Amino acid sequence: MKARKTLSAESYYNWTGKSARTNQNLSWNLTIKHPRVAQVLPFNYAGASPVRCDREYKSISAGCIMTKGQVAIGYDRASHPNFAKHVTDAQKSGLPGKSTALKRLKPGQSSAKNRSKACPSRLKRPSGYSCDEYPFASTQQGAYYGGGTGRTFSQCKISDKADPVDAKGGKGYSACMIPQKENSAAGSELSKFFKESRVLTGDSFFVQIL
Repeated sequence: MKARKTLSAESYYNWTGKSARTNQNLSWNLTIKHPRVAQVLPFNYAGASPVRCDREYKSISAGCIMTKGQVAIGYDRASHPNFAKHVTDAQKSGLPGKSTALKRLKPGQSSAKNRSKACPSRLKRPSGYSCDEYPFASTQQGAYYGGGTGRTFSQCKISDKADPVDAKGGKGYSACMIPQKENSAAGSELSKFFKESRVLTGDSFFVQIL
């Protein structure tokens, strides 16, 4: 039996729309010819996933994604040890992001409201530390919009008794003091992820600690 040959090809789609975002349904028409076969084999393929294109990020070029897949941001535990510990503890306590998706804020919602509820100014910041909130302030599950009570963990350097230590449950939020540089770096990675993965307002995503 002769070995079969596999043919590979690439297809490119150039979106020229002017709207902020739009959904597309793509399909391909292929014609397969072979010099030893008289028959021409037509093949139709409708895209397995709808495509969404947008130009909402002014700082980078327009882009397109397939919308049926799940998207996740991964944080390296070695590079972000304190941040990773907080997210891991928060997810283990029942907060979403690992097996249940987070959703970016909807238009008109404010990340500042989430942040000020999870990390109010009354919480004392140790020197060189800043307050990290989970779920992220940029999500609908954040402290203000997600509701529920606050929680924290034993390593988090928060003495405010309004935030229970090691609380459980899927509704609520957590706060933790972590080194400021590490917190800022993790936030920068999240912003980059939103842009490069085209995670727009209202979109779902997951958070993984690697």
